[in-house]
Amino acid sequence: MSDYDLPDLPSDKDLGITEEDLRSLEETGEAPRDGGSRESPADGGAGGSPPTRSHADEHEPRRWRGPLTLALLLALSWTASIRSGLPEPVPADAPDTAFSAARAMAVVSDIARAPRPPGSPEHARVRENLVSRLTALGLEPSVQTTTAALEGDGFARTATVRNVVARVPGTDPTGALLLTAHYDGTELSPAAADNASGVATVLEAVRAIQAGDPLRNDVIVLFTDAEEVGLLGAEAFVRDHPWLEDVEVVVSFEMRGSAGPSILFETGSENGTVVRALRDATPDAFGTSLGEAFYPYMPNATDFTVFERAGKQGLNFAAVDNASVYHTPRDLPSELSNRTLQHHGLHAMAALRGLGNDDLSDVRGPDAVYFSVPGIGLVTYGSRWVIPLSGLLVLGALGAFVLALRRGARTTAVLAGFGLSIVALSLGYGAGLVLVDWARGAHAEAGRLPAALFYGEGWYVLAIAAAALVVVSTLLSVVRSRMSLPELTLGVVILPLAAAIGLSIVFPEAAAPLQWATLSTLLSAALLVLLGSRGSSHTGWLAALLLAVPAFVFLVPAAELLWLAGTLRLAGALGAFIVLSLLLALPAIDHLREPNGWWVPALALLAAVGAVGMARLGSDVSPLTPVPSTLVYQYEHGSENGFWITDSATVEAGGPTSQASEWLAARAGTGFTQRMDFTEVGYRPGRAPVAEAPAASVLEPVLTIRNDTTEGIVRRVTLDIRSRIGAERLYFARSVGAESTRITSVNGRALANPYDLTWVDHWGVPDSVVVLGLEMPAGSEIDLVVSEHHLRPAEILGPGTFQRPPGLEANVLRMSDRAILTTRLQPETVPSEAPPPADTLPSLDTLPALDTLPTLDPLPGDTATTGASPAAETRTRDGGA
Repeated sequence: MSDYDLPDLPSDKDLGITEEDLRSLEETGEAPRDGGSRESPADGGAGGSPPTRSHADEHEPRRWRGPLTLALLLALSWTASIRSGLPEPVPADAPDTAFSAARAMAVVSDIARAPRPPGSPEHARVRENLVSRLTALGLEPSVQTTTAALEGDGFARTATVRNVVARVPGTDPTGALLLTAHYDGTELSPAAADNASGVATVLEAVRAIQAGDPLRNDVIVLFTDAEEVGLLGAEAFVRDHPWLEDVEVVVSFEMRGSAGPSILFETGSENGTVVRALRDATPDAFGTSLGEAFYPYMPNATDFTVFERAGKQGLNFAAVDNASVYHTPRDLPSELSNRTLQHHGLHAMAALRGLGNDDLSDVRGPDAVYFSVPGIGLVTYGSRWVIPLSGLLVLGALGAFVLALRRGARTTAVLAGFGLSIVALSLGYGAGLVLVDWARGAHAEAGRLPAALFYGEGWYVLAIAAAALVVVSTLLSVVRSRMSLPELTLGVVILPLAAAIGLSIVFPEAAAPLQWATLSTLLSAALLVLLGSRGSSHTGWLAALLLAVPAFVFLVPAAELLWLAGTLRLAGALGAFIVLSLLLALPAIDHLREPNGWWVPALALLAAVGAVGMARLGSDVSPLTPVPSTLVYQYEHGSENGFWITDSATVEAGGPTSQASEWLAARAGTGFTQRMDFTEVGYRPGRAPVAEAPAASVLEPVLTIRNDTTEGIVRRVTLDIRSRIGAERLYFARSVGAESTRITSVNGRALANPYDLTWVDHWGVPDSVVVLGLEMPAGSEIDLVVSEHHLRPAEILGPGTFQRPPGLEANVLRMSDRAILTTRLQPETVPSEAPPPADTLPSLDTLPALDTLPTLDPLPGDTATTGASPAAETRTRDGGA
């Protein structure tokens, strides 16, 4: 024994040296470079205790790995975004066989001069314009004129539709390819994007095809009417036109915004053949079968819906970005993206050159899953592979879990990771919800736009994404010292794995993005287990980045489409979805903890605050972000006065809508102290603020009984109605409390359930008069309220009445900017003689002005606003997604 005692030295276990480390030292003479256990949680092992960091860990590449990872992930997000990769617009001097966005934009500008609802003079001008353009292309267009009807719960919407139809003969047709877009618009909107863009796309594509070699198959061009009021033009073509039998494939172009990619979002059943034909025709086709799963559950429809119900196969395209202009006076040619128009054209040309030359005798094939991948294009495979892929996910998850257990992972830690994912998703949901609820107070337009919650929603989306990164990176920094990365990754993948399996069963078309992202995460977890301590090496880092690509490529577009299709009303779901996407890239996100765990949460929080600040700066009222305001005139013939109608937000003084209330006071006074219900005359259901208005001096409609017979207990009357003010919409309803008079037909078109109808309306200008078939008990009097909705009210009330300063626009959701003129039928007001000849009726140019209503001078800086908003009482739709 020595004369002095040595101090107790730490054991190998105390130093974190494993038997594997000792064997490595014996075999190679080198210890692991990180100086610690190969299975420690800090460096990617499956279990164990955290190591101490050696000097090697502090070298410069590791110090900059976190910022470099963040930069690469941001670049990957931009690459995966649906906003990137759009084609460059082709100029007007391009070859004749090319589709040119510049040439198509000239057509858009010509069409979208003013609002063109069915029955308006502008609607007639555009129709004549289209006939002339098709004739100039060497075609022989015709106009299909008929009455179409849409019946719903208690109502019937009818219209005199005028579809423009033409045909390009093929060299050896196996069927016909139908290209279609609707040419009508809503009451207030010039409708440049929705849907002059679709019309221009079809015209330019047909022009380009005509300049090249002829196609094998016939091409039918169909510009439908009255889409915005109920898909009535498409309904008329399907019901009455003889060419329907020749149609094998329908290619439809729509719009629910004015920018972003043209997206294939809907097809017919058994779509495999047509989707693959599109893929083969162009590498740049963009589509997602997510729309196949969720679009039918949205409160929307397009003309394509009518053709699909008729059993036709096809492709439906629409763009959905910049949705705040949808159906508003700001849907102008200047707001339409040239790139979007060029992308529309790319799809049109691909469909023509592909399907136009294919054998169309059998266009049905097994349903396909399809999605777009940057740099690859449209990827398709049979939906029969969806369930097997989910089975592979289950096997992969079990395999990765067993492998991790054998390498020291703890089941409790995996379950803790699952719990952590629930917490993260809940925080992401709450962050999105709280942010948007808080922002509502600063946006006067909130809830008053047809397809967006706010102007400039993109800034709030960036704020939600940054908040999601705050949540994930903060939780990761808190728990990472207690859990290994494989344990954490296997835990957070449980929920998306279950969701992918559920989608594959319920909505197989929508499962692909989550399936492939989840599969890449499972591969990352297995690789981490196999690499052990080398998981934090350069090789492990690069592998984690590579396996994070599917999560971003598949889920970034899905998040954007969730936002654009659902607006920020789904902010909570959007926040949770972004958190889920980050969790599926957790092995790459983990490297953001270098050089420390708190720089990313701090930077992301700063980014979120900055994005909110930018959004709030853009929330001020301006010509680009106007406040929707409401003013409607209503008058019943024979009354001493009329009414101004508005909504609560417009009449309220102060706050972000103060400019609207000031304008309303200047136009209609401040007497909005009572509320009335105008449902009987075709205005929105519910009580609205009203003020007394001067009586109108306008011509009443001509009402004539053509036939009046009684058979047994039933009296049948045929009533002719002619609007002498050129009203675009006629609204017919029973008087409040009346039950006897029923409308059984319109223009000879029998209604299916006349005894269930509360109201019937008619859009458009008929060839002569609107003819109503009425029934009532024998001996009963006609009891009917007829209301003319004039959507160019300045022609009646004077040019200054509806003018607004630059920061205001008409509220499209409140039927603003129209005159509703009501006639209540009584026996003595319905003459039985024939109506006066048409040439004795005054034209619009000679209608008397309101001599009893003082003209209102424009406010300083006022700009004219024309048109009127769509009726909100029916499910109408256009475009898109």
